[in-house]
Amino acid sequence: MQVCLFDASVDTVHGHSMVLQTAMPMILGYFVYDLALAAFVSGSAMEKLMVVHHSLCIMVWPISFHYRTGCFYILYMMAAELSTPFLWLVVYFLPRYKITGPVYILLGLVMVLVFFVIRILPGPALLNSLISSQIYWKGVNPAIYWLAMITLPLPSLLFTYWFVRILQGMVGALASDKKD
Repeated sequence: MQVCLFDASVDTVHGHSMVLQTAMPMILGYFVYDLALAAFVSGSAMEKLMVVHHSLCIMVWPISFHYRTGCFYILYMMAAELSTPFLWLVVYFLPRYKITGPVYILLGLVMVLVFFVIRILPGPALLNSLISSQIYWKGVNPAIYWLAMITLPLPSLLFTYWFVRILQGMVGALASDKKD
């Protein structure tokens, strides 16, 4: 099996994206909405981490976009939000309205698969690209460089933590279904 790795000759640091320019205001607005929703739905540790994660995105992404540094990573993280509707549906809304049974199980499995493919699977390649692209960070303002080096690995770590929590919840839900 071959693993997707970035060659050092690929500049994942510099660049400008019209997609990012267009989508940035929408995603930042969505994060503000998502933060408000999380504040009203639940106060668990998982949501507290999500609040920290989204708050950092709201602060760091505009800086990265302004300096045209690391936009590739922001585009990936924006794409990772494609799994969020499944997460909200399965973790919050279906349980809130007591929807269970085959529909809940099917949507839960879809959520786990989508979360894994979009958020977990690319993690090692993204971290590898961060390491292999160090030559392109040389001309970047040191404050921006260190901001990127500290914040860019965080989503992969948080995604992995959340995925483990999702799997634990899924196993717990399936185990409770068998007891009933």
